[in-house]
Amino acid sequence: MSEAYYHKNSVFFVGGTGSKAGSSYVGGCTQEWFDNNFTELSDIMGADGSPLLSLTGCSYTNANKRIVKANGGEFSSVEVGMVSWLSDVEHSGSYSGQYEITDVDISGNWIEVNNWVAPFDSNNVSVDVGGAVDSLDRCLGHISAVSYNVEIYTNKDEVLSSTMTINSSGGVLSKNSHCRVIGFNTYPGDMDEGGLSYQSPIDSYNDGIASGSFVSIDGNGGSFSILTMDGQDNIEFRNLYLHNTGRANNENAIALLNTPRGVVFNNCRFDVLDRVINTLGEGVSLIGCYNGANISNQPLLMGDGSLLADCVLQGSETATHAVVNLTYDCGGVMLNNVIIGGYYGVRAKGLNSIIGNTFYGQGGACVHVHRDNASVTVCDNLLIPLSGGHGIGAALGTGGSVNHNNYNCFMDTTGALLSEPIGTDFPGALISNLGANSIETDPSFVDGGNGNFRPCNSSIFRSGRKDAYGIGRTMGAVLRTSRYGGRSRVSRPGRISVLR
Repeated sequence: MSEAYYHKNSVFFVGGTGSKAGSSYVGGCTQEWFDNNFTELSDIMGADGSPLLSLTGCSYTNANKRIVKANGGEFSSVEVGMVSWLSDVEHSGSYSGQYEITDVDISGNWIEVNNWVAPFDSNNVSVDVGGAVDSLDRCLGHISAVSYNVEIYTNKDEVLSSTMTINSSGGVLSKNSHCRVIGFNTYPGDMDEGGLSYQSPIDSYNDGIASGSFVSIDGNGGSFSILTMDGQDNIEFRNLYLHNTGRANNENAIALLNTPRGVVFNNCRFDVLDRVINTLGEGVSLIGCYNGANISNQPLLMGDGSLLADCVLQGSETATHAVVNLTYDCGGVMLNNVIIGGYYGVRAKGLNSIIGNTFYGQGGACVHVHRDNASVTVCDNLLIPLSGGHGIGAALGTGGSVNHNNYNCFMDTTGALLSEPIGTDFPGALISNLGANSIETDPSFVDGGNGNFRPCNSSIFRSGRKDAYGIGRTMGAVLRTSRYGGRSRVSRPGRISVLR
C-alpha cells in the first residue's frame, strides 16, 4: 500500500476542462497542494481533462525513486505535492499506480516520487501528472480512503450502462477517514450552499432541478440501481443528480449491500426511479436533498441510526405508501424537513425522533406508527394532512407507541380542524392526547398548494419547545428567506484577521 492516498489526504478529478473527456489513468494532488496552490483547473490538468504532463520512455532508478527524461527540462511544469500515475512499461506495467511527487529538479530534468513499489530500475516508465479521470466509476476503482481522506471532484455528467459498484473506496470508522465525491460546475465548491451554482431543495421543488447546479448521473432507463454500495463505510456524495433508471421494481438510485455505515448524501437530487433507497445501511444520512415526483414506490427505506435533515421529499398518494420508512429497532431522526404528499409522510417502525418538520397533503397520516415495539417522539411539527387524514396514526396490524407528543400543530390542508388528529385502528390501543402545548390552528402558509410553506400565522412562531433561555421555537421546518451570494474559497483561514 504505497500509493499517495495511503500516505496523505489526496484530491482527484473527474471530467475537468473543455470537453471533459479525461483519461483512464491519471494523477491528482495532495490535499495540502490543493489547499495552498490550486487556483483553477488548468493548474492540475491540460485540455479536455488530459494530464498536465504525459511522458513515455522515462528512466527510473529504484534507489532514490528518481525518474528522468533524457531530453531534459521536461518536468518544468511539475510541482511537489502533485500526484502522478506511474507505470513500469518495461516490466509489462506490473507496477502502476498514483504516487506523490516529493522532489523536482530546479531545471525540470527529473522528479522523485514517494514509495513506488517497483523493485527494479527501468528504462521505460510512463508518467502522467495530474489530469482528470474519464468516469466516476473508474476513479472510485482507483482509490481507497482506508488510511487518509480522499476527495473526488467531478463536473462530468454521465450516462450509465450498468450499476456503479463501490466496493473498495470507502473510509474506516475507527480512523475517521472518508471518501467524498463532490460535484461542481466550473470551480470546486460552486455547487455547495453559498456557491454561485447552488440551488436549494425547496427551489428544486418549485422550479425544477436546475441544470448546472448538480452533476447528472443518468441511469439511461436501465434495470439497475445507479449506485451499489457494497459494505463501504464513510462515503459522502454531494451535489449529484441520480435519476432515470426506469421505474420498475428495484430500479433505484441507491442499493446498500452488506450494511454500509456512515454513508451521506448531501445536497443531492433524485427522480424517475422505483425508490431512492431500497435496502438498509446504518447511519445513512440525507441532508439538504430533494426527490422529484416520479418515484414509483416508497422513496426512502432508512435503516438504523438514519438522519434526514433539511430535505424536501415528496410522494404519491398510493395506498399504504409512505414517503419515508424509518425501520427497525434503533433510532432514526427526521429534523427540519418538508414532506409533501404520500399516503403516509413517514412510517415509523423503530425508536424514532420526528422533530421540527412540516408535513403537508398526506392522505392517511402525516406520521404513521407501524410496529408493535415502535416508540416514537413527535415534537415541533406542522401536521397538515388532507381532509380526513390523521396528524398521527397507528397501523391496524401492529399498533405502536408515541412516547412523547407535544408542541405540534394539527390542521388539514383546507384550514379545517381534523376530525381525528390522532387515530389508531389497533384493537385495544389507547389514543394519545394532542399534548399540552400542541395547537389546532391553520398555519396560513404563504401558498402551500404552490410550494411556499412559510407560515404567516403568528401563533406558529415561538410556540414550539422552549430552548435553554425559555424561548419557544418555531413549529415546523424553518425555511429562511435570505439568500447569500457566492463566497470565495479560503485556502489559509489562519491569515484572516478580525478588524474591530
